[in-house]
Amino acid sequence: GLLWQYANVPSEQRLMVVAWLLECFRPETPFPVLELVGEQGSAKSTTQSVLRSLVDPNKVALRGRPKTVEDIFVAGANNWVISYENLSGLTAEQQDALCTLATGGGFAARQLYTNGEESILSTKRPVILNGIAVVATRPDLIDRVVHIDMPTIAPAQRRDEADTQAGWERDRPRVFAALLDLFSAALAILPSVTLTHKQRMADFERLGEAVARALGFTAGEFQQRYAQMVRAGVDRALESNAVAQALEKYLGER
Repeated sequence: GLLWQYANVPSEQRLMVVAWLLECFRPETPFPVLELVGEQGSAKSTTQSVLRSLVDPNKVALRGRPKTVEDIFVAGANNWVISYENLSGLTAEQQDALCTLATGGGFAARQLYTNGEESILSTKRPVILNGIAVVATRPDLIDRVVHIDMPTIAPAQRRDEADTQAGWERDRPRVFAALLDLFSAALAILPSVTLTHKQRMADFERLGEAVARALGFTAGEFQQRYAQMVRAGVDRALESNAVAQALEKYLGER
């Protein structure tokens, strides 16, 4: 419960975020991409820094938009969590690279000062993105995204950065210990979890179901919420596609 004093995540989406955090501790499975979307003043960057500090503390917790696909894989070779903030958009190639990074893959380029040698970066990493508008617009990336809509914080409820940082440094060990306890309980339940209808990120869906049961939710609750999130992602993709919008209007008129 302490985590939500520092991470501005709506109560109905907190289960998804906790499941994403625990999935970051499983290097043998594909990683979903966490996408934080909200207006100015919704504490996206603060929330992103807090979540990353529980998995992969770093002096530069948040980084700007990558310039090239190679930049993404270089970051993956040197960090456990890839974290980009204030994104207004990513190219199709960059979104494809994030898909590859989340599920495992590599990038090959010619080595500098050679004609025939290749430099290969092969890795698999968790990814966090944030932006005012939706960042994931490619179907393959949408299928891998855990999308969180963050509410705007009222001016009277905003906290000073220094006070927030001091409080988080004090409470972070307790939150981390609680996450490990929950992770242990979820792993004990995991072998008994059977999914009736699997989404594309089935490993994450199965762990999330185990996490939900460990937290006292009824069986199938996480699977239902995750399926709704995937369907909502498809709707967002259609909203950003001019052809789909024209076709929807055409069918609606008939």
